[in-house]
Amino acid sequence: MHTPVTPPNATSQPSNTETVHSRLILTRNGISEVLLVIEGSHLSLPRVELPKWERPAPHLVAHAREQWQLDAIGLFAQQTVNGVSELAERFYVLESRQNSGSPPEGVVWYPIVGIDHAPLPSVTDSSVLEAAISQVKMYERGQGAGTFARSGWFEELSTWIQSHLTPLGLKLSGQWSQYSISPSYCLVRYETNGPKVWFKAVGDPREYTITTKLAELCPAHLPTVIATRPDLRGWLAFEAKGRHLNEIGDLEDWKAAACSLAALQLETAASSDALIAAGCADLRLTQLRDLIEPFLQVVAELMTRQPSCPPRILGRQDLQVVERKLKFACQRLEAFGLPETLGNADLNPGNILVSQERTVFIDWMHGNISHPLIALEHLLAIFRRLRPALGTWEQSIRDAYSLPWRKLASSETLASACQLTPLVAAFAFAVGCTGWRDGLQTATPNLAKLMRALGRRMHEEAQRISA
Repeated sequence: MHTPVTPPNATSQPSNTETVHSRLILTRNGISEVLLVIEGSHLSLPRVELPKWERPAPHLVAHAREQWQLDAIGLFAQQTVNGVSELAERFYVLESRQNSGSPPEGVVWYPIVGIDHAPLPSVTDSSVLEAAISQVKMYERGQGAGTFARSGWFEELSTWIQSHLTPLGLKLSGQWSQYSISPSYCLVRYETNGPKVWFKAVGDPREYTITTKLAELCPAHLPTVIATRPDLRGWLAFEAKGRHLNEIGDLEDWKAAACSLAALQLETAASSDALIAAGCADLRLTQLRDLIEPFLQVVAELMTRQPSCPPRILGRQDLQVVERKLKFACQRLEAFGLPETLGNADLNPGNILVSQERTVFIDWMHGNISHPLIALEHLLAIFRRLRPALGTWEQSIRDAYSLPWRKLASSETLASACQLTPLVAAFAFAVGCTGWRDGLQTATPNLAKLMRALGRRMHEEAQRISA
């Protein structure tokens, strides 16, 4: 039997003091039984405290193993009951991979067919359990897009993975770690008799098509893909070596990441149309120019709805300055003639792995095609946030990024372009956010707040440009 590996800090008693009250709906034998805790003359769903800011799946799996010696796999989070989503606690549905055996002391395996007669004192427990079982059965019937919420999916997937490892002389060791719990999204790390492998499946088809296209175009900059599952929008890949950039404090590693980003962009520069067809957002300068006026109209209206001041409310003249400087910056960047190529609006350090051999970029859901220096600005923004006291490193990182581009542009041209891209990068990020075009009536408070903040950021950057 495959055994879950307990990741660091994934114990049932987390050290993180900020936790979320959660309940488990742990089933076995194809959802014919559910695990309930004996509390005197009553039964209840098991409780667990989960760290608020960490992935729940590793902690849920670890809790089942440590508390009841059960190997369990997460299926999904039950978030609604009768259409109501305001539940006081979070409920997670898991499946035991052991279908027989006596229950540990203090719990009982209760048959689902008799659940209406179970002594559950909590109306919420009864309602959520009923809703969860109904949802599991829906997934079992194939009525929902939920491969990873169906009973037995883990065994089927592991068999498929082994079939692709066997020709490579590799064998699953039986130890694994689950990092997601979702009907349509999957992230599992498997140990083998050799290198570790990851299987990832995504709900959004763009991440799958972008990732597989990039694995074809520039495999040196991505984890090595072993096999794909188009039906699941998933792929199996070797674990990339290296440390995440947010774990690193060495200037040379940041320079290596910046240089590798430029190399990746140059390698894919001739494939921009193919990458847009694969799902990358089209944020080329011509597209951005067309969005300047409609976007700023939305920001202007959202500014009038700001409930308090500060922060500063930008007026009509302020936004006219932003509009004029944005148009100027886009025009100048076009004139410099650098090819528009691959970028990533989610270029965070957790998605960048640096080793002595190479730098690897993962997670391409927010891949785009735009001016290349916009991606550098996103990387530098992350650097400033993580290393605020190391501002003197920034120019070295810029220089490392610029070096590969010196084949196409002079250092003076690149330096001039770098003066303009902070403004355009903020704008490109803003228009890449989902929802702002849907109309002011549907703008959530959080989206409205973000758009106003980005408007102020653009105004600040616009002040630095002489035009």
